[in-house]
Amino acid sequence: MSIPRPIVAAVGMLAIVVVGSEVAGLHLNHTASYPRGLWIETSGSDDRLPYVLACADHVADFETYKERGYLPWGMACSGTAPLLKRIWARPGDSWSVTPEGVVVNGELVSNTRPLEYDSAGRQLIPATGGTVPPGHVLLLSDYSPRSLDGRYFGTMPITQVLKEVKPLWTE
Repeated sequence: MSIPRPIVAAVGMLAIVVVGSEVAGLHLNHTASYPRGLWIETSGSDDRLPYVLACADHVADFETYKERGYLPWGMACSGTAPLLKRIWARPGDSWSVTPEGVVVNGELVSNTRPLEYDSAGRQLIPATGGTVPPGHVLLLSDYSPRSLDGRYFGTMPITQVLKEVKPLWTE
């Protein structure tokens, strides 16, 4: 019995991504936070709002987010995949969550209006905001209005940021 070519191709691509992630700094984004596809590690870009991969396993409601399926399975972050977000605020920046969305240093970030309920009807509780403390960052997605990000879990230690990435091949 021969294996169909699409299956061989899919397994081959998966092997490239798994091996490539260790060798070439590749990351397969399969969430809706930013375009799905391959992202590649970069260092020291001049982007004011860099894309980063970060572990959410130290945020207060991590277990709840994991149980509800908001965090995809992975190996890097206590059984979940890293989040793909942008750093929108750094130490000393002010931020708040309003009914219209997250405001950073007086500017509204698009697509960050907090939702009251998830798609299963479970209540979502937004963070309150404040000043980003030393050693922390605020991670948000301005791409997806349904993203799990700082609008719900607040700031996180910069040590949770694994690497900076940029799109390589996305939908």
